[in-house]
Amino acid sequence: MEKDALAADHTSTMAAEHDGAGAPDATGEDLVGAVLAGCRLEWKIGRGAMGTVYRATHIALEKTVAVKVLNPDRFAEKRHVDQFFVEARAAAAIEDPRIVTVHDVGAENGRTWIVMQFVEGESLLDRLRRDGPLPAPEAMRIALAVAEGLATAHGKGIVHRDIKPANVMLTRDGGVKIADFGLALRLSGDEEASVDPGIMGTPAYMSPEQIDGRTVDHRADLYSLGVTLYQMATGEKPFVGDTPMDVLLKHVSERPVPARRRNPAVPEELSRVIEKLMAKDPAQRYESARSLCADLEVILSGGRPQVVIALESAIQRMEALARAEVRTAPSRAPLYAATAAIAAAAAVCVVLFTVALPRSAPAAESLGFAAGFAPDAMAEAERAFRAVEELANRQPEQILQIREALSAIRNRYPPPWPSRAEAHAQECERRYETLSREAALPFLEASARLRRDGDDLGALAALWDVPGEWLLATTGREVTSLRERLESGVRKALDMAFVPPGSFPAGPAGEKEDLPAFLIDVTEVTNASYGKFSSATGRPPPPHWREGRFPEPESDHPVIGVTFEDATAFAQWAGKRLPTAREWEKAARGCDGRSWPWGEQFVPRLANALGLAGGIEPVTARPEGASPFGCLQMAGNAHEWTSTPGPVPGLRIVKGGGWRSHPANVRTFAGHPVEESLDDPSLAVGFRCARDVR
Repeated sequence: MEKDALAADHTSTMAAEHDGAGAPDATGEDLVGAVLAGCRLEWKIGRGAMGTVYRATHIALEKTVAVKVLNPDRFAEKRHVDQFFVEARAAAAIEDPRIVTVHDVGAENGRTWIVMQFVEGESLLDRLRRDGPLPAPEAMRIALAVAEGLATAHGKGIVHRDIKPANVMLTRDGGVKIADFGLALRLSGDEEASVDPGIMGTPAYMSPEQIDGRTVDHRADLYSLGVTLYQMATGEKPFVGDTPMDVLLKHVSERPVPARRRNPAVPEELSRVIEKLMAKDPAQRYESARSLCADLEVILSGGRPQVVIALESAIQRMEALARAEVRTAPSRAPLYAATAAIAAAAAVCVVLFTVALPRSAPAAESLGFAAGFAPDAMAEAERAFRAVEELANRQPEQILQIREALSAIRNRYPPPWPSRAEAHAQECERRYETLSREAALPFLEASARLRRDGDDLGALAALWDVPGEWLLATTGREVTSLRERLESGVRKALDMAFVPPGSFPAGPAGEKEDLPAFLIDVTEVTNASYGKFSSATGRPPPPHWREGRFPEPESDHPVIGVTFEDATAFAQWAGKRLPTAREWEKAARGCDGRSWPWGEQFVPRLANALGLAGGIEPVTARPEGASPFGCLQMAGNAHEWTSTPGPVPGLRIVKGGGWRSHPANVRTFAGHPVEESLDDPSLAVGFRCARDVR
């Protein structure tokens, strides 16, 4: 009897991709022959990080199925059991012929299991290992089927997060199925989104936003599908390294060699599709799996996909803008005169260099071109190079765009363009270094004077006046290092966090909000601190203190039960003020718009919420849940007053949620109005203070 079946659980960790088929159980346990979930387990297909998969027979239905059993070493931790059920529910919520069907999930006799469809066939990984790169039409057919399955999943608000060849099944009748929703993410906003806060996925296929902790949505799956399609088309992964971390860093910072360069048999249209899928910025990828399907269907039918049409349109716009600039520009423009035409041309350049430039045509060896390059590649390279030169002359501070454009020329065109682009890149970097030093010098000197005068806070504020576009090289590292040292000193001296000036995404919609720099307390005001204030001013203590004293073991707990007037009086006594709701939000969520202080997924252990801790905790508890600026307990524990008025007089906005709050109510942008007199004594409201920098 053959063992062609559902590929083993390929859920991977940061260590490496794991294929698991036939691997022994780490615990030495073997359930072959056992009856579980009404199924007789016949043989082990494979084992992964989360579970072991068996081929089995459903006794009552006399049907072959696959049974995935949570590994015993994972059962000890509730989060692993929860993640196991997330997988089952995610897959069960999707009805699509291109996704492995889940029949049942449950637990019995200390075992947690999923019963799923048994697939006769092999994994795409097995096929690639045996046959190498696939013919382009077959690779596109498989990618199209995966994209159609993902479109259904994404329509249900589910992101797979681990698309890779090991999780794509090829059935004996030519079908394609997506397997293993072990890392699935629900975009519904509930706590089931993920129960493991670490970086999750397989390094060789992870999107940049998964790696660096940014918000993950359906476009992460499109990136991983792009990597998978690259491997199908070329027989190689786009990035390899000595360690998983090497691979992760390349996904974040390096562009892959275009698929057509790796394998000249890859059609140019397909190479461009892959590059669009693997764009570092999610906004530059396909907007949806459906739009990817449309392009793949057009290519398979012999037509011109939208990605090609968009590229040609971008080239035409760039050329028109360049011609217009030549006609209208003065003979000698000042160094920093960035005209609207050049700005528009620069924007087109960015679009231009997100996709492959050479057009399809037979190789022209007699003209000195490398195999696979079109005869008009030299002219295209010349136009692109001149556009970059113009941008560098007019806007040398746009070094990121300049770097990206010259890197594209190095990677996409035959000699002499790689060496010309490299030489020009070095020249632009030298010029940028000189100009950045000149731009930052006045602020560095002002900061040094203030430090000599003992005004570290003023010195820190002066460093934040350096224009950000000049902080992308050596000068930027120097300024950043000085900022970090001064911020550390301010924090130690004042026990307050420095929140820099600038914009951040505010509110549920993430609308841009600009705020000046300010300081905010690292912790909530404690019982001990409020007791000193009460003694010094004669102001009555909170009503729940017995005989005017707080319980001694709770000296480091946040003071609660104080009115808005009490909190305001304390802040004035301390030489501070209450933060506005927007200031509080920026201090909690940072400048990247995260939903909780630590990121985009609610993690119970990082917040005193849901009533799990049984009450208020010390203000310094759960340091691993700190905000980007180092503020503690900004999710749960005690509600916190802000100075922002509520919708009607007599109300003020409180932020942060309390120790019994639902996760949705401890999000960074959540808040609700409360009576200034705090008429509801059961509501645990405390506060922290803020202070202006200038």
